[in-house]
Amino acid sequence: MTYTVGEKVKYAKMRDAAEILSGPHASQNGTDRYLIKKADGNVSLVKVTELTAVDSRLDLVAETLHRALYGCGLRSKTSYSGRKMYVIADAVLYALDKDAPIKKGPLKKGDRIRITETGHNGASVDRGDILIVQDPDFHGDGSVFTTNAPKATSYSAKVWYFTHHSEGNGWERV
Repeated sequence: MTYTVGEKVKYAKMRDAAEILSGPHASQNGTDRYLIKKADGNVSLVKVTELTAVDSRLDLVAETLHRALYGCGLRSKTSYSGRKMYVIADAVLYALDKDAPIKKGPLKKGDRIRITETGHNGASVDRGDILIVQDPDFHGDGSVFTTNAPKATSYSAKVWYFTHHSEGNGWERV
């Protein structure tokens, strides 16, 4: 997993998120390391294997709903109750966000988007994934942008790109 400077991550089993300050840095044993700033202000150089992505709002709401309704954590996004919780969580977040001010203007490098359609534009992405914009004008004509979406080995493209005009229909700003 690769992280970018400024990205929030979970470190080991700490409750609060840490922030990536720099990295990845190579080490003698081949394991990449990142310099992070923990919630308490301490700075540490840690192995990439000790870091995980922070859950998206969609994941947090789905997990909370599942705990409230069934008394246990969400074990799978693909189980019947898991799929149902994600549908409800998506509706809740939409209702909460619909009155929020709409972010206008072009995307910039580092902006975050949420995928709203699994497999959008053929990419290996799932609904609810949060991606980071890497190149806001990939073709130089303002039509497409690239993200940190995982690349499928069975496809010849070197990067996955998304069209700006599909905002609200496959992806949305976070």
